[in-house]
Amino acid sequence: MSLEEADKVDLIGISRETGAIELAIVDDFDWINSDAHLNLLQNKIYAYMDFVENGGIYEIYPSVKSFSLIIVILAKYQPCKKGIDFFEKVRELLNSSGYEFQFKHVTD
Repeated sequence: MSLEEADKVDLIGISRETGAIELAIVDDFDWINSDAHLNLLQNKIYAYMDFVENGGIYEIYPSVKSFSLIIVILAKYQPCKKGIDFFEKVRELLNSSGYEFQFKHVTD
């Protein structure tokens, strides 16, 4: 999947650590054009929230209605300062909406 495919969920799984449902965004974009990168991330995050809030996830996985949800960014590159600030705002927004948020830097 790609950040450019905002209408597609990249990965769905169950956290081994918490038992929560993880909706992962695979982010393989660098931060050279941080504004464009942040716009793509924002669109994808809102699409994930919409997928949950409109019941799409429960149509596919009806048994997860009682699970907590985590939106996870799996990033190839460490974020720039603008990205770090963005992720803090995302964490606040998602927490206030009943989700958890995680950023994970993953290497090949």
